[in-house]
Amino acid sequence: MTLVFILNLLLACWALTVAAQTPPQAPAREKTAPGVSQQPASQQATSRQAASQQATAQQAKELFQSVDEILTFASEDSGLAIKSPVKRQIANREQVERYVEKQLEEDQDAKRFERSELIIKKFGLLPRDFQLRPVLVRLLKEQVAGYYDARSKTVNLLDWISADAQKPVMAHELTHALQDQQVDLRKWLGDTAAGAPKPSTENEEVAEDERSGARNAVVEGQGMAVLMDYMLRPLERNILDSPHFVEAMIMAMDAAEPKSELASAPMMLRDSLLFPYRDGLRFVAALLKHGGKQQAFAAALARPPANTHEIMEPGEYLHPSALPPLSMPDWRSALGADYDKYDVGSVGAFDVRLLCKQFADVALAAKLAAAWRGGLYLAVAPKGKTATGTGDIAVLYLSRWRSAEEAARFAEFYSSTITRRYPGATQKNGTQNNGPLKNRAWNTSEGPATVEAVQDSVLVLEGFEPAAAAKLRQAALESLSLTPNPSPAAAAHPQSRNTSEPIPSSDLSLRLVAPLAAQWAPFHRWEPLPR
Repeated sequence: MTLVFILNLLLACWALTVAAQTPPQAPAREKTAPGVSQQPASQQATSRQAASQQATAQQAKELFQSVDEILTFASEDSGLAIKSPVKRQIANREQVERYVEKQLEEDQDAKRFERSELIIKKFGLLPRDFQLRPVLVRLLKEQVAGYYDARSKTVNLLDWISADAQKPVMAHELTHALQDQQVDLRKWLGDTAAGAPKPSTENEEVAEDERSGARNAVVEGQGMAVLMDYMLRPLERNILDSPHFVEAMIMAMDAAEPKSELASAPMMLRDSLLFPYRDGLRFVAALLKHGGKQQAFAAALARPPANTHEIMEPGEYLHPSALPPLSMPDWRSALGADYDKYDVGSVGAFDVRLLCKQFADVALAAKLAAAWRGGLYLAVAPKGKTATGTGDIAVLYLSRWRSAEEAARFAEFYSSTITRRYPGATQKNGTQNNGPLKNRAWNTSEGPATVEAVQDSVLVLEGFEPAAAAKLRQAALESLSLTPNPSPAAAAHPQSRNTSEPIPSSDLSLRLVAPLAAQWAPFHRWEPLPR
C-alpha cells in the first residue's frame, strides 16, 4: 500500500474505470486545430445540464449500435487488436450507485483501506478528523459517466447522459476493453483475486505499490489519448500533431467546478484522482512522439513503467537508469516483541509531490519529485494495542535521493512539516549540526520525532520511544549500507554518541518502486474549452 493506496483499493482491485460525469463534446468539423481557453462556469453548467438529460429509448439504441464503430476506431487509433466482441448494457443511476457501494463494502482490501486512511493522516495529507469513506463514495457517484467492468467484460452505458455526450467517453472505456483483451487487466494491475501473485514479503508489498500506480497511469493515459483523438477526428487531427490540445485538456481537468465534491475535496484526493489521467496522458503523449503508437500502446503494456517516477519523467522510462535497491530494515530484530506491524508501503515520486504541494509549493514539489530515487514506510503499533488514531502508531520513513544535497533539501523540507502536523511540537536543543542540516529532533503530542539526512538518504522516525528508535535507526542504516552520522539524540547529548565501526554492507533484495498503487481515479469532471 502507498500513501495513496486508496486508488489501488478503489480500482486496481475492482477493475472499475470511470470517466467524467460531463463527457467532452466533439469539436466542430473544421480543418484548423482549435485554440482553447477556459470555459466560463455558466457555460459549463449549461453543457452539463444538456449532457445529463435522460436518454430516450431511441438514443439508447443508437448508443448501443455505436459501440462497435467506436471500438473499431479505438483499435485503429491504438493498434490494439479486437480479439472478441465487447458486451454492453445500459445502467441507471441507482444501479451505478449500488455498484459503487457494493464494491467498497466487498473489496478484499477493505481493512487495508482503513489502515491506509490512518497512515495518510499521520503524514498530514488529510485532517485527523476527516471521514474518508463517505467522501469517496460521493466522489465516485458524482464523477461516473460510463465504465468498463473487467470482471464481466462489459462496457456500461448510462441512461441519464445523451448518446452524443457519451460517445467520447466510450472511446476511453472501449480502450480499456482492448487493453483487457491483450493483457487481462485485473491480473496485470495486480488483483490477486484475478490470479496476480500475492506479495509474500514486505519488500514485495512495497514494490507492488509503485508498480500498480504506474500501470494504472498507463491504462488511463492510453484511454485519454484515444478519447482525445476521437474528439479531434472531425478535424483530421490527433494529439500528436495538436500537443497544445493535450495541455488544454489537462488544464480543464484541473479546473473543478466550484460547487462539486471534487473541488471541495482535500488536495491529496483531487491530485490522486487526477494523476492516472493527467500524468498518464502526458506519459503516453511522450511515448507517441518518441516511438509512435506501437511504443505508446502495445509496447507500454508489454513493458510497463516500474514506478510513478517514470510516469512523471517519461525520459526515465525511455532511457532507464538502474535505481539502487532500498530494503525494509530488519525491524523485527530491532524492536523485538514490543510492536506489531500495522502496515508497510511505498512513498514514491508522486507521494513526494503531494507532500510538497501540501506543505510547501509547486516549484519545490517538481524539484524534489524529480530527485526521488526510492522510498518506503513502516507503521507499527504497541503489542496488542488496537490502533484507532494517529497517536496509536509509530512510523519509519526511509527515502533515497539523487544526491546528498537533495537529500539534505528534502530533510529540511520534511522537518518544516513537523510543527504543522503536530501542533505544539517543540524542537530539542542541539540537534542541528554546523553547516547543512543533518538531523533534528522534536517532542510531539504523539511521541518523539527525528529527521536525519545520511549521505543521499533521509531517515524519519515518528512516535517511537527513544530506546526503540535507536535500535530501529541502526537497522535502517544497515539496510542502507551507510556509516551513520551521530543520531539526533546523540547530537543533543555528546556523551551518548555512537562510536561504532562503519556498518557492514547488507543484502539489498528489493528493487524499489514506490508510491501510489492504483487503478481508480474517477476521471475528473472536465469539458473542452471554447475556441
